Amino acid sequence: MTGAVSAWVIVVLVAYLPGAIVAFMAASLLLDRQPLLRVAPPTAAVTVIIAARNEEGGIGETIAANAALQYVETSCVVTVDADTLLHRESLRRLVSPLESAPLDTAAVAGTVLVRNSRVNILTRMQEWDYCLGIAAVKRMQGLYQATLVAQGAFSLYRTAEVHRVGAGRTRSARTSW
Repeated sequence: MTGAVSAWVIVVLVAYLPGAIVAFMAASLLLDRQPLLRVAPPTAAVTVIIAARNEEGGIGETIAANAALQYVETSCVVTVDADTLLHRESLRRLVSPLESAPLDTAAVAGTVLVRNSRVNILTRMQEWDYCLGIAAVKRMQGLYQATLVAQGAFSLYRTAEVHRVGAGRTRSARTSW
């Protein structure tokens, strides 16, 4: 009896659950209607930080590039990975939604393309991750006002919120991102 129950649990988890999740995501994306932007041409000055220092040597050095945050004087900061491709309108399309959003919105996640997506199997997998994991899932999460993470590859953050969260590293801090 236990064998049959285990077999059914495995079938449900492997076959039906992923299908249900994909169907939920597809329906959500089909029903998604982005709100009109109140601020079409963005007006806020932003600082752009490009994570590229010793990129080939490992991520550790790049994370230490967070020291750049102490020099940010604008109300918003954009993070960009050096190995991403951005559309020429990307920055405008990132800033306008934040300026049009409610004041409690702390970040906006952008959509990126992988610059070296055809180099090897790993970069091709990264391209699919960007496409599915970032673009589609972030759009679905945004539809339900439940975006969990704004990825560092290309996102816009309110500078004050970045500093607030950074200051909370030493204690337990709850964020709305």
